[in-house]
This record gives sequence, structure tokens and C-alpha cells, in this order.
Amino acid sequence: MDTQDVATLVALVGRAGAIQALACSEVVKADDLRCFARTLDVPVASKTAKKELARQIVRRVDRRIGKSVAELQALDRNQIMQYLDATGCDADELRDLLEYAQFPVQAKMSRNDLLNFAAIEISSLGMFKRLANAHTVGVRDASADK
Repeated sequence: MDTQDVATLVALVGRAGAIQALACSEVVKADDLRCFARTLDVPVASKTAKKELARQIVRRVDRRIGKSVAELQALDRNQIMQYLDATGCDADELRDLLEYAQFPVQAKMSRNDLLNFAAIEISSLGMFKRLANAHTVGVRDASADK
């Protein structure tokens, strides 16, 4: 099994179908999924259930958000919202993005709420960083004039 096999499976039956197929497969064993997960740098415990392994593998292989948090911070709120919506990412992937960016997320937020929250938080953080950089540059320029 390789990433192309999983990607093809997702293309054929969707994320939920791919997870179910791997979890219920009699051909692919839990140990096979554990080994494959490790090649994808997915952290797994020896007691992780087969369905959870399948879920993590499918989510890693079918990652839709291609831009980093830093790249997203360069965009405005509407651009972030449009980009994230256009990727077709699911609520879990949005939660992962927000968790990585260290924004606390309520567990029961819908995908639309997560899209809006991500756009607001990430664009705000980007704006604050740009302002801080402009202020720092301005301070350095002013001190050089003396």
C-alpha cells in the first residue's frame, strides 16, 4: 500500500468510504496500517484501533489545505475564506489548522463556523504581524536618522 493507493480509494469512495474500507479490510491488517502510518509521519501508538489508524492515514494522504499558516496570514479575511472553502477541506482539517496555529476551537463548531473563525483569526494575526514589522522597521529607520 502507498499514498497513491489511498488517494485512489478516496477518489473512488470519498473520505468516509476510504476510512471504512481500510478499517474493515480483511486484507489490510492493523499492523500494515501502523507501518504505513509511520512512513507518513503519523504518530501512532501500538494500541491504536484500526479505524483510527485508517482515519489518520486518509486525513494525511487527502490533506486539502496546501498553504501554510504563514502563507494564509498574508491574505485578507475574504481571501482566506475563499481559499479554504475552495479546497473542499472538512471540519477536521480546519480544526487541525487552527490547532497548529494555536487557536482554541470549540469541538462542536460546524464547517462554516470554522471557516469563518479561521479566516478572522488567521487574517487578524497576519495583520498584527505586518503592523509589528512596520513598527519595528520604522523604529530602526528613526534611530538611524539620529
